[in-house]
Amino acid sequence: MRNRKDESIAIDQYLQQDPPYWIENNFFVSDPRDPVTGEQFSPGPLRLAAHQKQILRSALTKIDGLFPYSTILYSTIKKSGKTRIAAAVGMWFAATQGDYNEVYCLANDGKQSSDRLLAAIKQCLALNPTLGWSVTKTRIDLPNGTFIESIPCDPTGQAGSNPGLTLWSEMWGYHQEYKARLWSEMTIPPTRFGKAIRWVESYAGFTGESNVLENLYSVGVQQARRHPMFAEIPVYVNSPAKMLAYWDQGDEARRMPWQTAEYYAQEEKLLTPNEFDRIHRNYWAAPIDKAIPIEWWDNCYVTTPALDKHTPLVIGVDAGITHDSSALVVVSRNPTDKNESCERYTKIWYPPSGGKIDLDLLEQEIVWWCQNYNVVEVTYDKYQLHKMMTDLRKRGLTRFKEFDQNAPRALADKQLYDMIINRTFTHSSGNVDLRTHVDNAGAKDDGKQYRFVKQSSKLDKSGATARPIDALVALSMANFECMS
Repeated sequence: MRNRKDESIAIDQYLQQDPPYWIENNFFVSDPRDPVTGEQFSPGPLRLAAHQKQILRSALTKIDGLFPYSTILYSTIKKSGKTRIAAAVGMWFAATQGDYNEVYCLANDGKQSSDRLLAAIKQCLALNPTLGWSVTKTRIDLPNGTFIESIPCDPTGQAGSNPGLTLWSEMWGYHQEYKARLWSEMTIPPTRFGKAIRWVESYAGFTGESNVLENLYSVGVQQARRHPMFAEIPVYVNSPAKMLAYWDQGDEARRMPWQTAEYYAQEEKLLTPNEFDRIHRNYWAAPIDKAIPIEWWDNCYVTTPALDKHTPLVIGVDAGITHDSSALVVVSRNPTDKNESCERYTKIWYPPSGGKIDLDLLEQEIVWWCQNYNVVEVTYDKYQLHKMMTDLRKRGLTRFKEFDQNAPRALADKQLYDMIINRTFTHSSGNVDLRTHVDNAGAKDDGKQYRFVKQSSKLDKSGATARPIDALVALSMANFECMS
């Protein structure tokens, strides 16, 4: 009987060290799903797909008492369980890898690391209180002296730490130099070699900007070889770097039953092509993509009745003086559908060679429109225009509104983009220069904000911006105010 008991204890100890076994018995979630059918169950243990179990075992099973890899890169498309798996790995490590260990959760910023990784762990402990771990706002303490803590992206504050495991969430957002320094500061110390791990979960980032992740991709995928144990799953090994990378991309990465064709058809209508490919196909994206295919713009052209004196109008103004152009764009609701908008008139001024735009001409244009038509608002970028618009406001011509060029501009640009896609915006002036400004524009989409930007900062022979977009910016502001 004693031998059988000893054997049972040994088996239990072995299974507790096995990451999939521990996770499927201890890591609780509010909405576990069957990884084959997609059926949702009551709150309980996370259910892992076969390929997830295989990756976890290959990445975390020790050889002669040491971890075979120091860095694990787990990258696949959105809604594949990356964050939950990272949180589960953190709990498994804390529970099974000895006393007085340090586990750190990091992400794009301190708040996100708390919201994403630590929040998943806290939810598990609320659903599975038998573990008996102590929870505070940013830290979880285990009875064995190990702790799990979320920390902000501050490299100066992490000197001297001795991490056994660091969990990095959405590393595509590590653009700034100080975040790259944090990655360096949290490297595995030589005293923990073979006993400590860095686990990175993310989908693809932006070439030339997501430098930390791009370097990991280069080392872990491009400079690595396919793992011989994975015939159908894209897992790579770089032995000299002690790195294992799971980098799944394309439509083949849709391995979970809830990743349906209907879902992606919907998402493809809501996201820009660049961003859709990045988060739903895990392809690297250019930081600046073409904003509006010119064919989309051309398809929005309509012939509308001449403006009457009573149609409510919004004017958008964006001004440059020395290098950039200045633009005035007039927008109204669509005469045939008040839920849509229509560009009615555009005028653009370009700087003369070696000279400056005469802003008096722009002011005269604004005054003429306000005196001859029903202009309900003039909205503008205050750069270069603050004094002019202040003076015009005092004349009581109409309402003058500064347009914030930060978050509101991003909302306006995305709204105009969506309306052009859905043809709920039209243009009727036939202004060739406006079309050129639309064609010139790039788009920067970081997953949080969508902005029209210049594709090039080069100047032409006259010293002016070679590819201006000011008329599109003026249109975006006017359209947003018109539809508000």
